[in-house]
Amino acid sequence: MKKTSKILALILAVALFAMATLLVACNPAEPEATTEEVTYTTTIRGGDVTIKVALKYETESHKITEVILADDNVYCTSDWTDKWQAGAETAVASYAGMTLEEVVALEAATGNGVVTGATLSSNALLEAVKMAANTVVKTEVESDVNVTLPELQEGYAYLVIYEPDDKPCTVYAVELAKLENQTVITMLEYLNTNESMHLVAGTGQYGAYVNEIGNIKNDDATSTYLYFYTSVAKDADTSAYAQSIMVGGIQLTSSGVGTGEMSLESQCVIYVGLIKY
Repeated sequence: MKKTSKILALILAVALFAMATLLVACNPAEPEATTEEVTYTTTIRGGDVTIKVALKYETESHKITEVILADDNVYCTSDWTDKWQAGAETAVASYAGMTLEEVVALEAATGNGVVTGATLSSNALLEAVKMAANTVVKTEVESDVNVTLPELQEGYAYLVIYEPDDKPCTVYAVELAKLENQTVITMLEYLNTNESMHLVAGTGQYGAYVNEIGNIKNDDATSTYLYFYTSVAKDADTSAYAQSIMVGGIQLTSSGVGTGEMSLESQCVIYVGLIKY
């Protein structure tokens, strides 16, 4: 009788274990989720637009479950109204279900955003969502120039100068507090005086100009000229002739103003290369 009771107890225990396993299988634990936030700022039609998005995603699978737009976003000089909010929420709904890696892999949007009806363009929103995804997915972004940037520090501006023959670009870090005014020409003059950086520059009818910097220079004989790119949004060229370049994983845009008007800001990157006309 005791032997039979032990066998029955064992069978019952196995049955209970099987039932528990089945219940777990039928009701799996909710995937752990977290939220990453990012602020993306660009310029649209001469006005400032600030887009803040938060991604809610499953920690293990990196699957995006929700894209959240902040209530304090700003479109140009107006407030982020319910109209913009509704349009933007519709525009980003398609990202739900994608993984962070898939968002990061999307081809980069180009050009400034525009507004169609009540919907912010996908350009600015795509960049905001991609930046949020990049805070989790650390990817190596191929650079268009041979350079490795240092970690960008608060209060510093960075100058990258192209080197011929595919040599690593020269990189300078300048503390903004040491400059009389925060313009590119002032930074160049400071480096020329304090860091022995080769510079041939002057002031002409159209303001400050640069003929030579580092190991590169303007050359009329070959129609080759110095060309400036910037990460400062308000100085970016917005014309049909604007060009983009990746420098150390940071996208820069050709400058729309002269070196005397090009401004500096904390953690900005200025790149000087060559262009042929």
